[in-house]
Amino acid sequence: MQQLRIVIHIIVNVILISYLHCEDLSVNIVPISSRFTTKQDVTINLNYKNKGSKSMLIYKWYLPTEQLFDPLFEVTRDGKSVEYIGPLVKRRSPKTEDMISIGSGQTMSTRVQLSSVYNMTETGNYVIQFKAKIKSTSSSSKIESLSSSNVLDESALESPPIKLFAEGRSNSILNEIQSKLASQSRSTTYSFTSCSSTQQTSIISAIKSAASYSSNCVQYLTKFTLPASSRYTTWFGTYSLNNLMTLRTHFTNINSVLSSKPMSFDCSCQEKNTFAFVYANIPYKIHLCPEFWTSATVGTDSKAGTLVHETSHFTIVAGTKDNAYGQTDAKNLAKKNPTLALNNADNHEYFAENNPALK
Repeated sequence: MQQLRIVIHIIVNVILISYLHCEDLSVNIVPISSRFTTKQDVTINLNYKNKGSKSMLIYKWYLPTEQLFDPLFEVTRDGKSVEYIGPLVKRRSPKTEDMISIGSGQTMSTRVQLSSVYNMTETGNYVIQFKAKIKSTSSSSKIESLSSSNVLDESALESPPIKLFAEGRSNSILNEIQSKLASQSRSTTYSFTSCSSTQQTSIISAIKSAASYSSNCVQYLTKFTLPASSRYTTWFGTYSLNNLMTLRTHFTNINSVLSSKPMSFDCSCQEKNTFAFVYANIPYKIHLCPEFWTSATVGTDSKAGTLVHETSHFTIVAGTKDNAYGQTDAKNLAKKNPTLALNNADNHEYFAENNPALK
């Protein structure tokens, strides 16, 4: 999604920033029932506990109070993997106001409804586990230094698995997917929901700029020669032919959508600190959020870049995830793991925006 632009992603990069080691934070999940009928939402209580001697900080979006916007759970049904079908989000770079403190010995809890964002349409025995990657620090540096992304160590946070039985139920996201596929036309048209005339004009301008961005990327990657340029290595790390060919396919697909596919935009999102989000299997519908409207048409974290980011999330386009947010973390991802960078929406966006310009 531009990841909600947030554009809603896998393996999610659940970022927790603490004054202590990650092992001081534990998580467990408890279902509100052991059996759920078709008419009951499959709901769990998510509990974080700080076992350390000092306070920890956790991003608010990992304590969802309403809709779940990140694939924080691994779900199986009768031994088969259950797909996350929820939003993939693009968020702004984190700030102190995006965090909640968990005191020493404190437990912080929230209730999470899973059946709306995981494909639980079939009856069966389900196993659910919180499972996410965590970025943390053991330093006592002030949280104001977060913007410098000096926290790079990652470890996995997992809960003990739980078991429950659930009857199959209808899912509104899957219903929309089927409806969208059935009505998809070939004409180049745009549709808008809850968008003012001013917003529609802004969106159309951003689409044109995003199409220009993606076209430039296709040209750049088609003419690519060794040694790899700083633009390529900055955002996608060490060169490999397979990665280059994959990236070329990604941007060819992105450009095709932005240049010639019918797209729909929903302007009703009020999620704070978020640019946009999408549902990966509902092409080509993008939900635009408050940060989108305050951003420039072009440049870093721009409207056009957000559309590139979000378009890359669609499964039939590039199927990217949100493994890292922001330029600094995207650059670090490219250095440490080019494969994950190739699958990260922000790396695609920043490569396309190319600001500051790299050759």
